Amino acid sequence: MTPVHLWWYTLIALGLLNITLWFRQRARHASRWPLMVTLSGLYVFGCAIRGFLPKADVERFALFDTWFSSVFFGRSVATVAELAFVAQWSLVLGTLGFRRLGWMILGFISMAECFSWYAVISTHFLGNVVEESLWAISFSVVTAALYHRRHWLMALGCSAYVAFMVFVDVPMYLGRLRLQSAEGFQPRGFLEGILDLNTRRQVTWAFEAWRPEMPWMTLYFSFAVWMSLWLCGWRGTKP
Repeated sequence: MTPVHLWWYTLIALGLLNITLWFRQRARHASRWPLMVTLSGLYVFGCAIRGFLPKADVERFALFDTWFSSVFFGRSVATVAELAFVAQWSLVLGTLGFRRLGWMILGFISMAECFSWYAVISTHFLGNVVEESLWAISFSVVTAALYHRRHWLMALGCSAYVAFMVFVDVPMYLGRLRLQSAEGFQPRGFLEGILDLNTRRQVTWAFEAWRPEMPWMTLYFSFAVWMSLWLCGWRGTKP
């Protein structure tokens, strides 16, 4: 039993727990606001799939040699899930009287997803730096709106997320980008990258390969998902 096995079992347990919680939220809240519950379901199941088959996209690390562990499959699932999650927040901002801000963050995260795809196709960490920066900016906006409307607990949670992005996540990708630049890295071309992200997988259970991914994946597939589930019961005025 290696640390990576224990971590993977934790992700599986989180995924199963979150799916169970979603069905509970669906039974409670689907009749009141079905769109919010549906969006949460896309996020919950998307994150569960990513937890069952974790991967490091740019490095092409995976735990299993299957197409479902390919970067193409995982990034496609992540794109749908993340846009659904941000759409939840866009709806929340609408109920708070910030409909334009809601559309703005949805636009920002749509751009972030494009940069994420650039990163996984080209294997250039510049895409991740821009992507994660856009997430940090977007949720700074969400945090400010929540504080303005005195939703203190939600604002505090979003503040913690922004702090993690600014002080941990973005610097991590900046460090990787600097290393690539120092090594004279050349981004992959589009067609080469598309083929590569569908076919190349470096199967490894080595702790050092997964250690940088463990903190953000664990937090993302737990606290972020729980926030999505909590939004199913959002009591703001329905737009």
